[in-house]
Amino acid sequence: MDRARELLEDFLSSSAEDRWRGRALGLLARVEEGSGRPERARELLRQAIDSHWRQGDLGREISDRCLLVRVAYYDLGDFAAAAKELENIPRPPPGDGDSHYLVALYRGTLALYSGNARSAYADLAAAQE
Repeated sequence: MDRARELLEDFLSSSAEDRWRGRALGLLARVEEGSGRPERARELLRQAIDSHWRQGDLGREISDRCLLVRVAYYDLGDFAAAAKELENIPRPPPGDGDSHYLVALYRGTLALYSGNARSAYADLAAAQE
């Protein structure tokens, strides 16, 4: 993980093109989360999301927003922050199965943990489709 972090940080400190910046930030956030640094991961994910938004890359924006939900809930134990982040996820475009799956999965998971079994079942069933 240290070598991956080093390479990504070097890339980002160079004049990384905007079209690659969001991807590199998202990867570095995943390295940080995997290394037990959820606060740093959250900070990097927010930067990545902003970069994806500016580039019009909705699929990657949704993917990183879903990871932000996971970091808030699983890593930081902040259900309210996770629910708020989930509300901020834009509607996936038609035909983007990966984004639809991720959004349904995280909606269902948070509904399950909040005790809303009916909503959880509907969202998790949608994730299977």
